[in-house]
Amino acid sequence: YERLSNPEEQQRTEIEFPLPNHPFAEIYSKNISCEMEAHNFKKAMKCAEEALQYMGENAYFTWCLAIACEKQEMFGKAAKQYEKLLKEYPDNYIICAKLAVAYLYRGYYKKALPYFEKAFQNGVQAKWFLFAYMECAKSNEKEQHFEQVLLVLLEKANKQEYRKNILDYCLSFEMYTRGNEKKYKHIPDILKYYYTYTVAIKSKFQE
Repeated sequence: YERLSNPEEQQRTEIEFPLPNHPFAEIYSKNISCEMEAHNFKKAMKCAEEALQYMGENAYFTWCLAIACEKQEMFGKAAKQYEKLLKEYPDNYIICAKLAVAYLYRGYYKKALPYFEKAFQNGVQAKWFLFAYMECAKSNEKEQHFEQVLLVLLEKANKQEYRKNILDYCLSFEMYTRGNEKKYKHIPDILKYYYTYTVAIKSKFQE
């Protein structure tokens, strides 16, 4: 209930695919979880590959492999796994968003853009996704896309849980103004939020 009642929690990146019906599936799953928690992403990746080789193609270990590859910054390999998953689950927009981000960090800016747009239009608004979408829009010189994501971030800035993330909004400000100095219409709004955040966290400052 807590997850479903919290929009941010609904968009968590840990999609729950069912374990394959195999006696060793749970052992592989636990091994991967342990390696991921220990930040041994290369070992987690190998374990997921071994599970897929041993048990055949399945969504659960494909997702595990994709996440492990992403953590290893092997975005090309991660993208291949997300492509497989999206074919099987075409209406899962978190997978669509993860594929968009993998394409972006692989350097496929144009290829990534329609996946960003599709995930965004279908309600994906997690922060990791929005900032990546802004980066993709900037790389593709799509100012309209960039501005619509920026406005969503500014809207979210009103929510209490976002007020501690002042550096994120500094990043959005920098991205908006860089090479775009003639378009200042949103800067007063951004500066207003900076002021709000600074006041909210001033107790944490030494001076």
